[in-house]
Amino acid sequence: MLAYRLNQDNIALNGVILMSSVLDSAAFSSGSDFENISYLPTFAAITWYHDRIAPKRPDLAAFLAEVRAFARGPYAQALALGDALPDSTRDAMAARIAAHTGLVPQYVKETHLRVWPTRFRKQLLRSESRCVGRFDARFAGVHYDDSGERPEYDPSASGISGAFAAALHRHLTQDLKYKIEDRYLVFNNNALKRWDWKHREPGGGASVAIRGRRSRSDHAAESGDAGVVAKRLFRSGDTVLCNRICVVASRPR
Repeated sequence: MLAYRLNQDNIALNGVILMSSVLDSAAFSSGSDFENISYLPTFAAITWYHDRIAPKRPDLAAFLAEVRAFARGPYAQALALGDALPDSTRDAMAARIAAHTGLVPQYVKETHLRVWPTRFRKQLLRSESRCVGRFDARFAGVHYDDSGERPEYDPSASGISGAFAAALHRHLTQDLKYKIEDRYLVFNNNALKRWDWKHREPGGGASVAIRGRRSRSDHAAESGDAGVVAKRLFRSGDTVLCNRICVVASRPR
């Protein structure tokens, strides 16, 4: 959105770097299966990292390419059928999803083939009384309640927030000579609640804004270079597949 507004005010940008981006929040709204489809490769990458793929594939890139093809093909088609999906196909889908996510086929069937991110973080390492992180699922922490449905906390936030805050304070006070008077919040949920979600209908589709910036820039339109989308394979807060689809859709024709 910022790049779009700057372009509208005739302020040119050399490029854009997107970190942990959700380019189409409407795709994650209630009733949409796109969230489940786009999360499956992310779940697979996390499962691969924690050695829950049996047998573990040596080539992560090739493995994820296979999972993406399955997610956008047979899996998406199965979800579209809903309750009309034949039982035999449902069983086959549950088995394939379980193979990619390290979960039990019966559990996948109980979710109606739709494993939600918070449940996945709790379920993957449940047998070890551990949950995986949201910001970075390579982190794992101990459960307080093994029977719970959701993680009690984010192990990745606990693992990096102290070091992140210390490094930032050092940079501000020693390098920039800035006097800190307010408390710095690594994660500020109140700011998100007060965020202005305009420029959306029915959801915040940032790919539309990206397309607008690219189509109004001769260099970006000719080179196809809108910037850099930082990919976080093991982040369970957003998905690489969703951003990949949105970026492709934003390219001027």
